[in-house]
Amino acid sequence: MPVSARTAALVAGAYRHFRIPPPSFIDPSCPSSHLERSLRYLDVLSNHLRDATLTDSQKRAVLAEYTRNWPLIWVHVSTMLTHFILEGKPPTTEGIAFRDRLLQLFHDAITFFRFTEPATQRDKPPCLALMEETPELFPLILSVWHQLMDEDHSSLSLMFRSLDVTVTACLLDKALFIRNWECVDLAPNFMWRLRSYIYKQLRSQDQITLLCLEYAFRIPLFFSQDSPTQLLHLFITRETLTCLSWAFKFLTNPHNFLRRGRLAAGFSVQYLKYICLTFYYSSKYHGPSATAPLLRQGLLRSVLQAVEIIAYEEAGSGKDARASPTLAQWLANLFLPLGTYFCYHRVLDPVLQTLKEIARDPSLAQGLHSQPESCPLKKAFDKISTYASEIKELRDEFESEGLIICANPECTQRGIRTGCKFRYQQCSRCQATIYCPRRCQRRDWQVNNHRKKCEEVCQGIGLVKYTLTDVDLQFMEWFALRHIRLHWDSELMIQRSLQQARQENGTTDTSVLIVDYCRSDDTLDCAFISVTAEEYTTRTDNLMKVSCRELRDQGHPEDCPCTVDNMAHASKVKDMQRAGFEVVVHAMFRGGRNSRVEFVFPCPFKL
Repeated sequence: MPVSARTAALVAGAYRHFRIPPPSFIDPSCPSSHLERSLRYLDVLSNHLRDATLTDSQKRAVLAEYTRNWPLIWVHVSTMLTHFILEGKPPTTEGIAFRDRLLQLFHDAITFFRFTEPATQRDKPPCLALMEETPELFPLILSVWHQLMDEDHSSLSLMFRSLDVTVTACLLDKALFIRNWECVDLAPNFMWRLRSYIYKQLRSQDQITLLCLEYAFRIPLFFSQDSPTQLLHLFITRETLTCLSWAFKFLTNPHNFLRRGRLAAGFSVQYLKYICLTFYYSSKYHGPSATAPLLRQGLLRSVLQAVEIIAYEEAGSGKDARASPTLAQWLANLFLPLGTYFCYHRVLDPVLQTLKEIARDPSLAQGLHSQPESCPLKKAFDKISTYASEIKELRDEFESEGLIICANPECTQRGIRTGCKFRYQQCSRCQATIYCPRRCQRRDWQVNNHRKKCEEVCQGIGLVKYTLTDVDLQFMEWFALRHIRLHWDSELMIQRSLQQARQENGTTDTSVLIVDYCRSDDTLDCAFISVTAEEYTTRTDNLMKVSCRELRDQGHPEDCPCTVDNMAHASKVKDMQRAGFEVVVHAMFRGGRNSRVEFVFPCPFKL
């Protein structure tokens, strides 16, 4: 539908007005006629941008014209925002009314239409084009948001939405995102204010506040999901995870949930989904260093209490109740990395402690046990419970061998097995480095510069504390070597199973656990990730041959096979897949004969 002559004239007049420089002197108590015209013309342009009758081709033309003129518009808008908002509250009723209209129109001027037809490669979020034209836009949005947060202004929801839209848009342009957040103090100050708002307002049932909180939970999710790696540590910090853990505990508490009104309860479902996703992506980035403190803060127990809110969503009363996946599925997904991280005693111990509490007081898990067997959360919890108990037994078996572990490279007792549980000395500062007698600890500190490692561990990765201890590392090696021996013993059985499956030309539900040895990326904290067979077979260029002598030097039995050729092993994985087996790469060898050996600790089930 063509644009009317009157609208075209108003739009042309608006662009002519914004070519005139703003006044050099502005009195916030008495807005001038020029400033009033600026607001009226900004209203004209924002209405034109929101015209629902425009086709996508017309929208592109309107956006192109608006983007070309935006630097001129921006001069007026930024000047008014500075005088009426950033420099403090206007002293008169007239000035306050002008400020409130300005906030609404500023929001409308940077957040507008989406294309209805599939976007082309040249289409980008409109506000992204504006930020590229005027790099000062995002910092000013952030400054206005800060000011409204301090004043608890009624237009805060508008600025939350403006911030949400601009953060989402600039994440599509990594260079722009980095430039926006390159100020050292900007991200920590922003996250501190965001956390403060969550702590202060989570109990509120006011509709506007509930909407602001939704943005407050969405923004950390965007950061955890799409932030460039070099900046992610600025946003997903220990303090942020602690805040979200507190919110998670509050929202899943049955007493708190039942006291919330229908509207607040609906929003609570969505908040929890955002928090679950943030935890999931944080775990992918920080690994067990993020998971361990969440478990210590009662994550598992909070999940068990979420039955009321799960039932609320499944009854169709929650906000976006029909959306997929459900809250129960997202909560189940929180268990995905746990099995992989059970080699860390700081992950395993809180899980075992929760299981002990449930054994003493079965009512803690009564709601979950009453769920149908098909409930994804119930299935995930049952698997995790069983696997945690199995790993605990293996850990006890490993510790009963009494392996002497000592970080002092000069220690002559290292590697000796005493046959009984050995009591270790632990560095009280980093709590990751293990020694046998105290004199080894003093020697390592004085001669081998343990201070440097201690400081690295205490600082952590992105302010999240390093979790892997020397005992955990030795347990991983023991665990992987144990399964390597089992794998060698069962090689012929696996081959016979493959032949039988091929002969029957069918499939089987049998899961074949494959042990393999390959290099993994060097990181401060090992990347203990699940490796699919597809990923494995595309990484054969990184594989290495391990000779019997090298394997024996790492603690293998004398009767090991001559050579393990991983290129051939990758081919076996493909053969097993074709035969219908579910294949899981169960352990990965890292390092050469004289280097430190680290193993991926696998989780032998899928949720």
